[in-house]
Amino acid sequence: MGEVELVVDDRLGRAVAVKRLLPTASRVRFEREIRVQARLEHPAIVPVYDVGEADGRPYFIMKRVVGTTLAAVLAELRDGDAGARARHGRRRLLSDFVQVCHAVAYAHDRGVVHRDLKPANVMLGEYGEVYVLDWGVAKILDETDLDEHATGGDVEAVGTVAGALVGTVGYMAPEQLAGAEVDRRADVYALGAILFEMVTLQRLHAGASFDELAASTRTPPQTRIHDALVGLAIDDELEQILLRATAPARDDRYADVRALLLAVEAHLDGDRDLEQRRAQARAHLERAAAAASRSDDEHAHAEAMREVGRALTLAPGDAASRTLLAKLLLDPPTRVPAAVHRRLDEAYDTEIRRNARLGADAMLGFVVLGALAAWMGVRDLGLWSAMLAVGLVIVAISWSRARRARGDGEMLRAAALHALLMALVTRIAGPLYFAPLGIAVTTGMFMFSSRNHRAAIIGMGLAAMTIPMVLEALGVIAPSYTFEGDRMIIHANMLAFPPLASTVMFWATNAMLIVAAGLASARAYAEVSETRRRLAISSWQYEQVLVDERSPGAGQLHATPLAAAGVPNSPITLPSTSGVFE
Repeated sequence: MGEVELVVDDRLGRAVAVKRLLPTASRVRFEREIRVQARLEHPAIVPVYDVGEADGRPYFIMKRVVGTTLAAVLAELRDGDAGARARHGRRRLLSDFVQVCHAVAYAHDRGVVHRDLKPANVMLGEYGEVYVLDWGVAKILDETDLDEHATGGDVEAVGTVAGALVGTVGYMAPEQLAGAEVDRRADVYALGAILFEMVTLQRLHAGASFDELAASTRTPPQTRIHDALVGLAIDDELEQILLRATAPARDDRYADVRALLLAVEAHLDGDRDLEQRRAQARAHLERAAAAASRSDDEHAHAEAMREVGRALTLAPGDAASRTLLAKLLLDPPTRVPAAVHRRLDEAYDTEIRRNARLGADAMLGFVVLGALAAWMGVRDLGLWSAMLAVGLVIVAISWSRARRARGDGEMLRAAALHALLMALVTRIAGPLYFAPLGIAVTTGMFMFSSRNHRAAIIGMGLAAMTIPMVLEALGVIAPSYTFEGDRMIIHANMLAFPPLASTVMFWATNAMLIVAAGLASARAYAEVSETRRRLAISSWQYEQVLVDERSPGAGQLHATPLAAAGVPNSPITLPSTSGVFE
């Protein structure tokens, strides 16, 4: 519509811009642009100084603005320009966006709708200035629209539509694209498209032709917005702002630009707190990484776990903190920490007391059964009495251990008494019959109560069976067996063997030992199953901490190499924080 020339005002000695009507452009539209821009006196709208006409071409003089268009800035950011990233961080861009919203809200309050808001029509100055440019196709709400009866026209790939459609396809609202009457909410849509591009460096509607851009505009943008935000350090609040601003139905959008800018300002206030939390999280992560590098220090490992936990509390989605946490969980300290030793000791004592209660009950049952064995007839009262006495002593010791565990020394004494008891039992039917089953059961039960003396326990069990055999072979004690041809005869040294009583008592004793062995095995299996269950739950809990549910691999632990997240094995280093979206 016009051409702009930079000139110097000789009277005031300042540089100004002069915009002249192009020979082929509409004079009526140009004069309306002058009126619109002149009536909008706002810091973010270029002021008009003077108007005039030369050589039959109207012109107006306005303030000269120096800066870079938002379109050029976004292009530099897409190219990864480090200088642009340093000058235009996300907070700076969002603050500039708020200034644009203020200017547009000011225009709306004066009955002017811009209709062609896009990054190319926003100028960013070197000293924080923001200008909304090109009000040439603005609509004055209380005047007849100059474009109501326009037809035809050409369309650039991503340019202003000349003719029946006014605006820039790709930024104009769906109702504007359809040629319907527009109001302030058309500018809200365009601002939402600009905000999306500022945040993601992607255009909300991409395409190489008018048809592609138009088709994208007619399609609801929810999926595109969500997919573009995945992986960026952006909270749900900003996503909801974008979704509402670019809603296809204008009744679903913000009612006016002021509501949009208030939402963005509220987000900036929260984002400021978020940045502070991220800075604090990074400080905790640095301390965690430093502590994790001292792998031989159990206190350092505990410190690293605490610090990375604090970092994740402040910034739950931080990839570097998640990766360091995974490393700490999967690479435990080489030495068992003292606190873990204490917990193991407490668990060991609890296990000893529980086993002692079970052992006391089982031994009491054996003593009762031994007393009932008098029914068979006692041949050696001394041996029988000694067997019962040792059993009762074991019951007393077991009850004492059930109340308060006293360490492995007491456990060894109890095991020795059990071995003595089993040695006495060998005098009932010899060391090769009945007694070995009892020795096996008691030895197995003691194995659950010992951490350091398992070889001694097994040795005592073997001795309980072997020593009586040796003594019999040396003639110190009466033999238990004699062999006649293919027969082995068992001699009743302690008890008589009447048929009925012997059958009943031997069955009852063996049944008790089988039940005891079965219960011990079942309890061992239950302990293993419970341990597996706890480990599975712990693994699931780790996954909830370390898995990003929005990622394609949700449900699996992150497979990002530690070095890629800035946490190599040694030494520990951290990733840089450069980038627009940090």
